[in-house]
Amino acid sequence: MVSKRRSFLKKSSILTGTMLLGSSLKAVNALSKNVELSSGSTFSILHTSGLSGQIAPTAGPFGGLRKIDQVFLRRNKNALKVDSGNFLNAGSDVKNHLEIIRQMNKMGYLATTVGKNELSIGLEQLAEILPFVDFQLVNCNYEFSNTIISSFIKPYAVFNIGKIKIGVTGVGNCSSIPGLQVKEPFLAVNETAKKLKKDLKCDLVVCLTQFSHNLKIYNDKKLAESSEYVDLIIGGEQDKVAKNAFSLKNARQYNVMISHAGSKGKTVGELNYEFNQFNIMTSLTHTYSISGMNEYASLGQKHEVFQLLTATA
Repeated sequence: MVSKRRSFLKKSSILTGTMLLGSSLKAVNALSKNVELSSGSTFSILHTSGLSGQIAPTAGPFGGLRKIDQVFLRRNKNALKVDSGNFLNAGSDVKNHLEIIRQMNKMGYLATTVGKNELSIGLEQLAEILPFVDFQLVNCNYEFSNTIISSFIKPYAVFNIGKIKIGVTGVGNCSSIPGLQVKEPFLAVNETAKKLKKDLKCDLVVCLTQFSHNLKIYNDKKLAESSEYVDLIIGGEQDKVAKNAFSLKNARQYNVMISHAGSKGKTVGELNYEFNQFNIMTSLTHTYSISGMNEYASLGQKHEVFQLLTATA
């Protein structure tokens, strides 16, 4: 497999990539991806956003994938690890893109969405690196004409933790470019979430968002209020990150949770769920971790560092 990947990069041809990775493409033709994690009705969702190709710490000893990995290793093994997009650095070369992907694969990420950074590297280069991704990319309102890209970026993915079924979709509002058609974000989310909840019987529906412009119209709060079947929105990186997740009423007057994380891995969001024997949620708690922070630091120290980091997240 290693030799094939090296050959793929050297030739850097979309056609050659298709020939070398034909079996991989066939494996992701389905619209959903089922992954069995450890059994149990208690699980966590760990999430990051706006990694921007950052592997080493970015703010003193804080941030970056290496420090995020330390957080992941200390957490519940029944954890769904997701990222809400912009995991690549648009200004970097293929080598950096492949390194960030390798690190995310190794850390056990299961899903992410597509942000402006991923689109900014160009659809041709995106098609070249996607075969190296082990996690599922999800987006419900982007339609790609490139068959390699469309075979790797799916409207949703489904993950099972014991008897609990979790549906994950993603959404963005980047401008249309040649090879990419953008559908209305909120309508696409509602259609996909309804399918996940009603048709596929998901117990929890998660939407990863990456809104990059027209933020007065398209943002996580407005998505929550217009949604019908989304239970949790994990938003893109924010200039100012709230320490706690918060809830809003959706169009059907049910609660939708919204959670964010700081850019470049400075903070990791964590939501801890418990479900009963009827697959009904009975408990939800939220916390956050500072990547690179001593786990034995006092709450005061943690709060002070959090304020400094997220002021420039």
